[in-house]
Amino acid sequence: MSGFEQFDLDFGFTPSLAANRDAPATVTSFALSEGPGKRIVRRVRKPRVETSEAPSGETDLFGSEVRLAASNDTPATTGSPIAETVSVVDDVEDEISAPHESEKIIAPIAEQTLPPATRPANFEKALALIEASAAFDQKQISKLRSHVNVVAKALQKAERKPDLTLLPCEPRLLRQALEGFHPARVRIKIAQWRSIMSGLRRILRLTNWLQPVPRSIQLSSAWASLLADIDNEGQLAAMRKFANFATSIGIEPREVSLGTFDRYSAWLEERILTLKHQGGATAVSHTWRRLCRLHPSWAIRPLPTRERYNLVATRKSDLPASFHDSARAYLARCAAPDPFDYAIGRAIAHETLRKRETYIYVGAQYLLDLGWAAERLDHVRAICTPEAVAAILREQFRRHSTDGKMWPPGAKPLASHLQTMAAQIGELTDADLAQVRKLAGRAPKAKGGFPRKTRERLAAFDDERVLRDFYRLPQVLWREAAEFVKADKPRQARAKAKYAIALAILLIKPLRISELASLDFRGDFRRDRKGRIVGLFIPGERTKTGVPIEAAIDATFGRRIAEYFERFVHPVAVGVTSLFPRQETGHVSGAELSQGIAREVQRHLGIKFNSHLARALVATIILDADPDAVAIAQRMLEHTHVDTTIRHYGMQRGRAAQRQYEQFLARTLRGRNS
Repeated sequence: MSGFEQFDLDFGFTPSLAANRDAPATVTSFALSEGPGKRIVRRVRKPRVETSEAPSGETDLFGSEVRLAASNDTPATTGSPIAETVSVVDDVEDEISAPHESEKIIAPIAEQTLPPATRPANFEKALALIEASAAFDQKQISKLRSHVNVVAKALQKAERKPDLTLLPCEPRLLRQALEGFHPARVRIKIAQWRSIMSGLRRILRLTNWLQPVPRSIQLSSAWASLLADIDNEGQLAAMRKFANFATSIGIEPREVSLGTFDRYSAWLEERILTLKHQGGATAVSHTWRRLCRLHPSWAIRPLPTRERYNLVATRKSDLPASFHDSARAYLARCAAPDPFDYAIGRAIAHETLRKRETYIYVGAQYLLDLGWAAERLDHVRAICTPEAVAAILREQFRRHSTDGKMWPPGAKPLASHLQTMAAQIGELTDADLAQVRKLAGRAPKAKGGFPRKTRERLAAFDDERVLRDFYRLPQVLWREAAEFVKADKPRQARAKAKYAIALAILLIKPLRISELASLDFRGDFRRDRKGRIVGLFIPGERTKTGVPIEAAIDATFGRRIAEYFERFVHPVAVGVTSLFPRQETGHVSGAELSQGIAREVQRHLGIKFNSHLARALVATIILDADPDAVAIAQRMLEHTHVDTTIRHYGMQRGRAAQRQYEQFLARTLRGRNS
C-alpha cells in the first residue's frame, strides 16, 4: 500500500516514515474486554506545610525577620520574631480545581519573601540568592534548580545546559514566554509539569514577584448557597476561587459586575504565574453568564457585553421585521433554488449559507453604527446598493486595518459576498451593478500564497516524531477509553472512544468537519455480504461541493467502528443511528467535535490543531512526496477545482523537487567519476 502500511489491529493504518520504514510492525490488541488496564485515579494534592524550628530572632534567607500570618494557633506579633519558618508546597491548579468544603476556600500560607527593591531579574540570580541562604538544604535547592532548568531548556530548545539568565523572573515576561507552550511538545507529563510550575511559583513568591495567596476565608451565606447549587464539577471549580475573592472584598453574588472581573483579573496577575486555566477571569465570567442562562431564578444578574470597537455584535432587534423576512427568503432561495433560477445556479452549501447570513447582518450593523436610519434597511437589497457597499467596506477597512494603509484579510470575503448578493437579488441597474463590482474589486486577495497560519501550524509536523505520534494517537485514545471502562467511568470512556474513531476517520479520509459530525452508522458505510464495514460513502447532496465522497476502510478498522457504536453509542442512544450523536437528539455539532479533537491533540502532542488542518496535512504530505501529485491531493480532498487544492491546502514547499534534484546530481556525479 503506497504511503501507508498495515501495522495495527485497531485502526489498520500508519504513516510509512523514513525513520521506521524498515522496522517491524507492532501489533497490539486494545479490545476493551481484554488486556491489562491501568486504573486512572484522580489525585488531589492539598497544600502541604513543612515546618522547621529556628532559634528566636533568626532571620530568613534575605535577612528579614521570620514571621507568620495570623492563625488560630499562633497570634501574629508585629516586630517580634516567631521561632518557626514555614514553606508551602502548593499547586495553583489544585487550588482552583481540587474539591473543597463549600463554605471555605483553603489557600496556602504565605512564605517569607525578600524586599521588593532587591527583586532578581532572572532565575539565575534568584537561585543564587536562595543558595546563599541557610534556610534551605541542598536537596531542596537542587530540586528548585532542576525545575528551572527543565523550563529553560524547553523554552530555549537547548540541547545542552540552558542559560538561566535568559529566563526572566518578572511574571509578565514569563507569561509571554510560556504562552502557547505545552509540556506534551517536549514529552513532559501534565502532572510533572504542574510540579515544575509549582517550583517556579515558589521561587517567585520567595523573591516577592508573586504575592502569596491569602488564608482561608469564611464565605458569605449567599456565596456558600450559590456554590452548593452548582452541580457541574467544572463550573464549580471555576467559581470557587472567584467566590473567595469576592467575599474578601465584600461583594455579594447579586452585586457582581464587569468591574468585579477586572479586579479579579488584576488580583490573579499578582498571585498566579499562568492565567490560562480553569479559574481565570475570562473562564469565570463565561461560567457566570452560563449560570445566568441556566438558572434565571437565582439571585444573580447577567453581565452586559463588553463594548469592543473591532468586534461586531449584531443587534438584530434594531432591524425592521421586513429585513429579517427578506433575508430568510433570500437564504432559502440560495439553499434550494428553482431549476430555472439562473442567478443562483446550483444550491449553495450549508457553510457558505451560514457565512453569507453572517455577512448580511454584519453589513447591516455597520450601516446602523454609521448612523443610517433603520427604516432605510427595509430589505436585503438595501445593503447591496453602491452607496451601502462603499460605506460597509470603508468601515471594514477603518475597523480592521492594522496600519491604516493595507486592506484587512476579511475585506475580500465580505466584498465578494456583497457583490454576489447584488447580482443574485437582481434589483440593481446595470450601471449600479458595475459600480458594485468596481467597489468590491478594490479589496485585494490575500497575498503570500498559502495561508500563513496554516503554514505555521503545519510546521509542527515537520518533526517526524510528532507526525508519527499524531497518526498513532487514535490507538492512544482507544487505550484511554479502555482504561476508563476498567475504572467504571463510562462518560469519559465514551468521549475518548468518540475522538479516537473521529480522528482515525480523518486520517483515512480527511472529511470536512460537518461531514464527519453527520456520519450515519447505518447509511453512510458500505458493507459486504456478511455485514462488515468495508467502505464509506456520503451522497453528493450532503457534501459542500455536491461531489459524492467515497473511501475504502480496512476490515479491522471497520470492526472497530462497529464495536464503538454497539458498545458506546447504542446503549445510551437507543434508536439513534448517528455515529456521533448529541445527548438530546440528532448528531453532535461540527464545532464541538472539532474542539474535542483539538484538545486531545494538544494534550498528547502539545501542538495547536483543528480538524480542518488534517485536510491541509494530507495534501502537503502527498505533495512533499511528489510535486506532480496534485491530482491525487485533489481527489483525496474531493475538490471540484484543482486551484482550490493548490491555493489553500497543498503547501508546495519544493522538498520533493529538492530530493529529486539530489538524486539527479548523485547520478550525474557518479557518471562523471566513472
